[in-house]
Amino acid sequence: MSKMFSIEIGSSFLGRDPLAELVEEARRVGLKVIPWFEYGFVSSYNLNGGMLLQQ
Repeated sequence: MSKMFSIEIGSSFLGRDPLAELVEEARRVGLKVIPWFEYGFVSSYNLNGGMLLQQ
């Protein structure tokens, strides 16, 4: 991750799957999880695609 985004992941999160943890807890209390990742991956026309497309 640090090569791609210049940010090192916190050691307490290594090897974890946050979505799987969320689904497990939601099921425990009878909730459904519908993941929606659209907004976080928006590119920018003004910045020639932005950082995500450049990477």
